[in-house]
Amino acid sequence: MRHLALAAGLLFTVSPLRTLSAQQDEATHEGRVAPIRWTHLLAAAGAVAAATTFDAPIATAIGTEPSPGVRGFARHLNHFGQVEVIAPVIGGLLLAGALTEQPALVTAGKRTALAIGIATIAVSAKKYPLGRERPYENASMSGGALRPMSGSTALPSGHTAAAFALATSLADVVDHPAADVALYGLAAGTAFARMGSRKHWFSDVVAGAIVGTVSAKLAHGRLSLFGLRAPRISMGRNGAGVGWEIGMPPVR
Repeated sequence: MRHLALAAGLLFTVSPLRTLSAQQDEATHEGRVAPIRWTHLLAAAGAVAAATTFDAPIATAIGTEPSPGVRGFARHLNHFGQVEVIAPVIGGLLLAGALTEQPALVTAGKRTALAIGIATIAVSAKKYPLGRERPYENASMSGGALRPMSGSTALPSGHTAAAFALATSLADVVDHPAADVALYGLAAGTAFARMGSRKHWFSDVVAGAIVGTVSAKLAHGRLSLFGLRAPRISMGRNGAGVGWEIGMPPVR
C-alpha cells in the first residue's frame, strides 16, 4: 500500500500542471534542441569510470550484512524505480488528462512512458554484454569484475535509471524547485537503496542516473541523439502511433 500512496502523492503534485500543452509538445519538434555529441558520451563514460574508485569503499562500509535500518530504507525506496509506482503514475496522468480534458496531463503521461521505455532499452542493451558482478556476487568487496555475456547484470542499475527517468520527466513538466528537490531526492534514495541491498555498486547507480536523466530529456524533446529527436506520439480511438524524425544538415 505504501507504493500506491507514493504514486498518489506524485499524481497530486503533477495534477495542477497547466504550462505544458499539446502545442508546446509539437513545438519541441520545430524548435532547437541540444544535441548529444561524442564528447558528451565520453564525459559520461569518464564519470562512471571515476565513480568506480568509490565502489569498494562504499560496499565495504555497507558490509555483507547491512543493518536493519539500511535494509528497511532500501526496501521502501526501491519502489520509486519499480513498476508498482511508475505504472500508476503514468496511467493516472493519462486517465486524469482524458477525464478532465487537459492535454498537458496526457502529454506528460505519454512522454513519461516514453522516457521509461528508452531507459529500459538502454539499460538492457548494456547489462548483458558487460556482465558485471553484483556486490553480493563479489566476496572480496573489491568491485565487480566485467565478464561479458556471463549473465551478471549489475551495470548499469535499471532501478536507478527508471527512477531518474521518472523524476526528470515529472520535474521538467512541473518546473518548480520544490518538486525538483523532492523528485530527485526520491531518485537518489532509490540509488542508495540499490547499494544498501547489495544489488549494485556506486558506479552502477551513477551510470543508471545518467541513462535515466538523458532518456527523459530525449523523450521530452530537450535533447537529440545523433540527429534523432523525440518522436511524435499519437493516441486516438483508432489506436496509438509513434513517429520518429531525424534532423539532417541542410544540403548546400
